[in-house]
Amino acid sequence: MKEEIKEIGDSVVCDFCDADYSKRDDSGGLLFQSKAACPVCAPGILKSAKQYGEERFIRSYCPEGKSFREFVLGLRNGNNAVRTITFDSIEECNDFLLKRER
Repeated sequence: MKEEIKEIGDSVVCDFCDADYSKRDDSGGLLFQSKAACPVCAPGILKSAKQYGEERFIRSYCPEGKSFREFVLGLRNGNNAVRTITFDSIEECNDFLLKRER
């Protein structure tokens, strides 16, 4: 197993369209499961969630008057690292997942 940790600082990118909001003050967006949807993508995500009965997966909405960037940084609560884990085999992956569930 190989784990890479990359510190991304105050970078904020939409998890759906990859638009960079690091230096933008656009307001809006939402958190769908663990993915942040920007103000442009959020209406489509919300529409699909309603269509498929998945509203329960919307964990929070960006408060009015708050930028998407501030919203995402607040969700991170100071944890600005991205972790990538690579396994040598499916068995190694399964063992890792089973240990996390305990």
